[in-house]
Amino acid sequence: MKERFRDDQKHKILAEKMQYKLISEVEITPREVEKFFYSIPNDSLPYFKSEMEISEIVLVPKVNDVEKKKALAKITDLRNKVLAGTLTFSEAASKNSQDPGSAIKGGDLGFAKRGSYVPEFEATVFSLAKDEISEIIETEFGFHFIQLTERRGNTVRAKHVLIKPEITKDDLDKAKAMLDSVRTEIVHDSLTFETAVRKYSMKNLPSYSNSGRVKNQNTNNTFFAADDLDPDTYFAIFELKPGDLSKPLEIQLPDGQKAFRLIKLNTISKPHKANLKEDFDKISGFAKESKKNEYFQKWLDKKRLETYISIDPMFKNCNIENKEMTP
Repeated sequence: MKERFRDDQKHKILAEKMQYKLISEVEITPREVEKFFYSIPNDSLPYFKSEMEISEIVLVPKVNDVEKKKALAKITDLRNKVLAGTLTFSEAASKNSQDPGSAIKGGDLGFAKRGSYVPEFEATVFSLAKDEISEIIETEFGFHFIQLTERRGNTVRAKHVLIKPEITKDDLDKAKAMLDSVRTEIVHDSLTFETAVRKYSMKNLPSYSNSGRVKNQNTNNTFFAADDLDPDTYFAIFELKPGDLSKPLEIQLPDGQKAFRLIKLNTISKPHKANLKEDFDKISGFAKESKKNEYFQKWLDKKRLETYISIDPMFKNCNIENKEMTP
């Protein structure tokens, strides 16, 4: 099957890359956006639902020293057993590691290039020799020890065991209280929201590098319709006015870790017919796509005139009406 479809897939991928290269050069000016908008008949203009823009601060509870020592003692014991040969690395990972994605594979993380891991983990894994087991390291996820299984140039394959210190109710309460005090400072203008993001929010969130503004992954912009938001977020901001902050909201991160989230409602629009004042960014996107399609069609038309097409004699009696084809 691979051989059968190889050429078709190759030509498809080449065509897609060629098209992407062509249309990636297309830019749009504000004047072109206006021209595109006014070319649409008024009765054909779309209606947009109410949409919101939000920002966030996500604070992760700090682990207390007692739980940190327990986690360190547990992973130290596991590493010692692996080094002594009383437990294989895969057994230690599958039975104890708290990274569910790799634990079911005996700790195997697969191949990864530089830049794939957090700095502490990456510095360690790339310093190991084949089959070497690292010392215990600490990252934002917890405590690890790592074994390098294979290296291919700038790519490595490794296993790891992860033990996370337990977050207690007291830790959660302290984090919630901290975020509530941050909220109070922002409300009383003692602290700007953007400064609070840099000081308190999780650094590996996309919103951190965007002053807290949250991006809609479905549309690739910062606007959310009500049904784009999860229920907890929607009801947290349901009664807010632009500029208001929600109460600290407990959330669960993708890795299962609990955290608290403070949400700011930046803007909210009413349902309305498309207009340049409120919807310039969206209309600009539509205009750019239209320009890309037009540009690519012109390129195709030009290439057709330059391309020789030979028609097999067996089709000579077919009624082919195409001035660009030469029999």
